[in-house]
Amino acid sequence: IHLLEGQQIAVVRRIGAKEAFIGVEDGSTGAIPLKEMLWARRQLGPLALGPAVTSPAQVLAPGDVVLVKRLEA
Repeated sequence: IHLLEGQQIAVVRRIGAKEAFIGVEDGSTGAIPLKEMLWARRQLGPLALGPAVTSPAQVLAPGDVVLVKRLEA
């Protein structure tokens, strides 16, 4: 896998009400907040999107492998 600058591979460890908790390849842990998943709406057709994302469980599941980049607080 070719990673862009700052990207790391992570695994979703568990899903919370408003975030997905991850383990990062460097051994650190973190969370992906729901607000960073709002773009991940299901595509229903060429010009149609599904309902808005309201829960991390609609986007991710434990065991999913994701590319992440640390955000500054």
